[in-house]
Amino acid sequence: MTTTPTAPPGVPPVAGPTGPSINNSSLGGVDLRQVALLSAGVAASVIPGVGEAMDAAILADPRSAWWERALAGASLTINVAAGGVLPNAAGIILVARGAAKTVGHHADPKFLGGARAQSLTRLSEEAHKSLHRDLNSFLRTRVDEFGNHMRPQRGNSGQVIRQNFSKRERLDAMRDFYRGPGAKYSGAARDFFSQHPGL
Repeated sequence: MTTTPTAPPGVPPVAGPTGPSINNSSLGGVDLRQVALLSAGVAASVIPGVGEAMDAAILADPRSAWWERALAGASLTINVAAGGVLPNAAGIILVARGAAKTVGHHADPKFLGGARAQSLTRLSEEAHKSLHRDLNSFLRTRVDEFGNHMRPQRGNSGQVIRQNFSKRERLDAMRDFYRGPGAKYSGAARDFFSQHPGL
């Protein structure tokens, strides 16, 4: 017997390809796509020839840190001497790079009145930029009777938005975002609804 996962109280389910799921791309704030890519990189680094090529790529990359080059160089030297049967350092380097490229996101945006002291949702840089693009597009559609919108931009600061829209209107906008186009950012949605369980 299989069961369908259900969302914790106060968190709307996110529609997945096979039905509702409590998150599409993250688990406890961890981006599962990033974990999968990093795991694939580590696995590839143990394949003879592939791992050596990955080490060589790190050596040739001008953005590589000194310690990455040193580790990749030592790994490549040892593996050439050992006939390519040992794991290469490139996988470890990719994991370190991937772990460093996450940012904290305020699930309840400060510019809309969210608390400064709130737990941050960890997102990859790419997911964070994508979330803000989607949120800005969504907030541009939230307009009052005078034509004012909720999207932050020059001339429409958080202070102006908070003056033009009530706290309830701002919370409703975020609720609608995380139940609609923002539902794919399930970690952020979960964190927002945990701060506002009555929404």
